[in-house]
Amino acid sequence: MILQFKDYQVVIEPRPDIREIYLELSSLCNLNCRHCYRNSWSYRGGLMARETWKKVLAEAKTLPELGRIVLGGIGEPLLHPEIKEIIAQTKEMSLKVSVTTNGFLLSDDMARDFVRLGVDEIIVSIDGFMPETFAAYRGADIGNLWENLKRVQEIKREYKVSRPEIAAEMVVSKNSYREIFSLIPELMKYDIKALYVSQLMPVAREKLAEVFYQQCPDEKQQEWRIQVARASMYVGLRVYLPEVGLRTHRSCRFVEGKKIVVRFDGEVSPCYRFLHDSREYVFGREKKIRAVSFGNVNRENLRDIWTKEAFVKFRFLEHMNYYPSCPDCEWVDGCDMVWTSEEDCWGNSPSCADCLWARGIIFCP
Repeated sequence: MILQFKDYQVVIEPRPDIREIYLELSSLCNLNCRHCYRNSWSYRGGLMARETWKKVLAEAKTLPELGRIVLGGIGEPLLHPEIKEIIAQTKEMSLKVSVTTNGFLLSDDMARDFVRLGVDEIIVSIDGFMPETFAAYRGADIGNLWENLKRVQEIKREYKVSRPEIAAEMVVSKNSYREIFSLIPELMKYDIKALYVSQLMPVAREKLAEVFYQQCPDEKQQEWRIQVARASMYVGLRVYLPEVGLRTHRSCRFVEGKKIVVRFDGEVSPCYRFLHDSREYVFGREKKIRAVSFGNVNRENLRDIWTKEAFVKFRFLEHMNYYPSCPDCEWVDGCDMVWTSEEDCWGNSPSCADCLWARGIIFCP
């Protein structure tokens, strides 16, 4: 395959080198988190059909570099009635399994099955330490979440196994960033090994005042990042911190990690951001995000989708950082191309020029 790149022709030999598959088993959720992308959708979504996930797993056997399947997406995977069967078939292929969940449906029976089936990692969203903060962001009382996590650890000891490891993820804002110092020691009580921290991506205008980051971070924000790192090192917790402002470096974790996302209806997307039509506010500017699909696994082979010229070119240009940087462009306030993700002024379509994930500000585990 020959790609035209600036004044050069680049020869690329496409390979089926997918390393991680993200399966959106459900785009439905039992919660209504205030900062979730689902609040900007114009449709409800659904559950992944049996023939879809079975086809993905069958084709996964042909991917020589595949090492992990993540059951996540913009929804709650534990709502899927066949999740245990999906895990069992995945583990039969000696692949690692991670489950991202809000933890509310992690019942005793579900936790026991996760341990018995060999789930490698459970990533639980805990947006705040104080009960009132959690309720404000998650749209529900913290309820039995801590008890559910405690029960997982008890079952692990019962079975005398070390997995699944439990990790937590937290979205920080101006209202919650201080609570992380109370959350870190609390996580250690439940033998939680890691904490993934993301900044808030507003999907509604009223959330703009809660954003903790800015283009040029001040000393308070920089000091917060240093203090969180110190607090986590003191107790031995792995913490993955977001940036608090724009940096020159850009890197797409999905492209560099050779990851692919299969939506609940089989559409294949390059990342979570392009998984659904949605809305976000980038440093105060409203932006419409258009879903991007390079094919559908119900009609095409996953290997063929991955090695399509359009998909290969997209990943190559992302890897080379060959796209503009809208947030710090001097023309951004008068540019019509920043209102959607469909195209940028360098001719890239879709465009990642406004992507705060690539800047390390927003983070998905």
